[in-house]
Amino acid sequence: MAEYEFFLTDASGAWLAQVDHYLGLELRFVFNGVGKWVLELPGSGVGLFTWGRRLLVRRDGEDFFSGPMFSSRHNFSGPMFSSRHNWEAGIGTEVDEITVLGYDDAILLDERILWPEVTGNFAAQAYDVRTGACETVLKQYVDYNAGPNAILPRRQGITIEVDAAKGGSVTGRARFNPMLPFLAGLAEVGGGLGFRVLDLQFQVYQPMDMSATVKFSQENGMLSGFDYDVQASTGNHVLVLGGGEGTARTIHEMQNSASILRHRRIETIKDRRDTTIVEELAQAGQEELYNHQESVSLALMPKEVDGMRAYTDWWLGDKVVAVVDGETITQVLREIKVTMTPDKGEVISPILRTSNVIGGDHPLVKLLGMAKSLDLRMNNQERR
Repeated sequence: MAEYEFFLTDASGAWLAQVDHYLGLELRFVFNGVGKWVLELPGSGVGLFTWGRRLLVRRDGEDFFSGPMFSSRHNFSGPMFSSRHNWEAGIGTEVDEITVLGYDDAILLDERILWPEVTGNFAAQAYDVRTGACETVLKQYVDYNAGPNAILPRRQGITIEVDAAKGGSVTGRARFNPMLPFLAGLAEVGGGLGFRVLDLQFQVYQPMDMSATVKFSQENGMLSGFDYDVQASTGNHVLVLGGGEGTARTIHEMQNSASILRHRRIETIKDRRDTTIVEELAQAGQEELYNHQESVSLALMPKEVDGMRAYTDWWLGDKVVAVVDGETITQVLREIKVTMTPDKGEVISPILRTSNVIGGDHPLVKLLGMAKSLDLRMNNQERR
């Protein structure tokens, strides 16, 4: 069984105290997104968590998960930490518990907008354009908007891992874009790279294709349960509208032929009036088709044997295979839930899904997706 340690740190990541007594812990890792954590403590731990402190989780002696705590009046309302202290007395029983909630360090990326000119002289240039290996471009954007080379008020205390130039060549054209989705889009088209912020260091990694060796199915005894949801494509033919006006506007056409055969032709558009460069229009079209592809979400309850152990043989971002309802699904692990209790130890639950899935099965999920799409379109207009 893996050994876990929990540490309370200050805003700089310096250790303040070890959390020795807890009731339960839930960690949610999200591929190229913001993860969450929930820590349940006995009431005696009320003095540990004050505003601005952070949680560091170590697994088998290695940093595993880290993130800050924030505050809000409403539980999970906006970027937040919430501390809830419950006390209940009764005949023969007493409950005194604290529930602490937070995000992982990727929230520090989500709190930044990519400036077109990193010193704030917006009259100097309209876009911050960077071309190169995907890892290099990602790290440059983080470095100059939240890292050591950002202007002092914008620094998030993040350091940047040494660059290894992973991934294919990409071009970023930033103008007041929200940082996290911008980075995620580049990482997808740049070779499916993963990125994270762990213990306040921005890191980029290459997920592995484990589909030849990691297979979850009832037949091989590796699957004890699942929850499977699939939805049709919402767009498989895109017109990318580049720079220009009227009949002089540059238009780049792309399609997903396999999706058209499987479903039917579903048309969409992508506004990229900021460029007429064919390579950048093609990159935008690729992102648009990917975001509208057939969506798959498969939550697994796996069993572990040698050669198919979590964290050792598969982890976040890796491509694996699952067989459910007679269908073989090869997909990326985009979310992993880890729960820990003192008596039961760790339980790891992976979720396979396409990147265009918001997550969850609430009836409002589709509406939230539409709102997100509208927000992105409005943001494109605001950034002009």
